[in-house]
Amino acid sequence: LQTLHTKTPPFSKDEQERLEGGLGLSGAHVSLLLDTITFFFETAVYNHFNVKTFTANLQSIQLSPSHCEVLARAWQAKAAEVLEKFRNRSLYTNVLTKVDWQLDVQLSQNTLGRVKLPTALFDLTVASGPEETKHVSMEFT
Repeated sequence: LQTLHTKTPPFSKDEQERLEGGLGLSGAHVSLLLDTITFFFETAVYNHFNVKTFTANLQSIQLSPSHCEVLARAWQAKAAEVLEKFRNRSLYTNVLTKVDWQLDVQLSQNTLGRVKLPTALFDLTVASGPEETKHVSMEFT
């Protein structure tokens, strides 16, 4: 559950090999098991399940009571933390963090009488990582 909000695998290759030996499953079966458990928890996050609803959904797919209990205890212990991490995660790689703007209006010019020429300047700050920002400037007339 600690890495659910990221797309990194929950176990290293060495840990996954130890799981294969400990569970007596092939690598493909361990990967399938981990993907299935990840799907259960991602569904709980998406639907914002409480423990009771999460357990009921696991029982509805005829998962054994002992497995339901283990997954429900894990969800109960980490649900608030996982939901908060998902709330703070951005779905996009670039995030607009700041907008500065300025509006200028030219009302006259020495060669022309009355002129109404608005100019808008925008300076956008875009973050593409925790410490990586870009400035984008635009001018509209």
